[in-house]
Amino acid sequence: MIYIFDNKNLKYKNITYEMCAAFILVITITFILTLSFIKGGKTIPKIIPVNSEVLKSNSYHIVTASCYRPTIGQCDSTPLITADGSKIDTNNIDNLRWLAISRNLEKHYKMGDKILVAGVGNGLDGIWIIKDRMNKRFKNKIDFLISDKITGGLFKNIKIYKIL
Repeated sequence: MIYIFDNKNLKYKNITYEMCAAFILVITITFILTLSFIKGGKTIPKIIPVNSEVLKSNSYHIVTASCYRPTIGQCDSTPLITADGSKIDTNNIDNLRWLAISRNLEKHYKMGDKILVAGVGNGLDGIWIIKDRMNKRFKNKIDFLISDKITGGLFKNIKIYKIL
């Protein structure tokens, strides 16, 4: 068992090793984002502060990640409307931080949930909001909504954490 000082309640409390690992992950991502900003690299918009109490310590999944653009070839006949009914602003896609999840993950995550994505790189790690649903042929997969300015790819063994 690991003990940390809770500044809010001014007392020590126990945390599990999983919570400690999640906290270290958040610190690492914050450090990388800070370096990116200092060096003038591509920064991630709308960074939301996250601490170990926010992450649901035992709720993470290992997934494959890819990217999509709101086009008829990559979506259905209404590519600018997500599964939850949100309208995609094509002039502001990179600031939305929206993603789609495979249907099997909807047992654990719902539309509107915020998740922390770790292990992708390419400026895609960080906080994303679930707004869309993938085709039923996909399992254990997430799909980042991106613009033409960002290069996509296929990323394996990505961790996603539900944020409370």
